[in-house]
Amino acid sequence: MNKIRTILGLLLAVVSVIAAAYVGVWIMFVGGIVQGIEGIKASPVNSMDIAFGVLRVVFAGFVGYLVVVVGFMVTKLVEPSKAKRKRFK
Repeated sequence: MNKIRTILGLLLAVVSVIAAAYVGVWIMFVGGIVQGIEGIKASPVNSMDIAFGVLRVVFAGFVGYLVVVVGFMVTKLVEPSKAKRKRFK
């Protein structure tokens, strides 16, 4: 049982890092740049798109970090504990 939990914990850790890279880099950073460019290219310049694009770029690292932290918290819940539990008699 502990071997399965260890493998599942490792798999969840890897998936959380990949998800954080996807969310932080692709959705937030690249998506923010694209949104800002689309706001500039609009015939009347759309300042709201530019502002949200800049905010997405600024908070890309923080959001990616948040995804990793949540993923590692879930991983810690699944992985077996190394500490010996005290038995009550």
